[in-house]
Amino acid sequence: MKYGGLTLEYIIMPQSTVHFSVATLAAMGSVAYDYSDVRDDDTYWVIEPSVNVYLNMTQYLKVGLGAGYRYVSDVDLGGLTGENLSGIVGTLSINFGTYGE
Repeated sequence: MKYGGLTLEYIIMPQSTVHFSVATLAAMGSVAYDYSDVRDDDTYWVIEPSVNVYLNMTQYLKVGLGAGYRYVSDVDLGGLTGENLSGIVGTLSINFGTYGE
């Protein structure tokens, strides 16, 4: 299983020591099944909204924790469905750089 796409994120009060954001990932992906002589694959869309909390460690280093839900569109692959691939997700991020002054 693999997917990639575009993440849009709105950061609330980024200069505060602790701050929040809301984000959404819109992506396209594929899943493959390879067993003995049987090979099959399918493509799908992913929408993944999330909320995050960040801690400004230094002016240039932020650490974040997030939670969201991954929704996967229809998949029909040998009993595997989009519902099997959808679910709650968690993230841990380390961000370098500035948000602007």
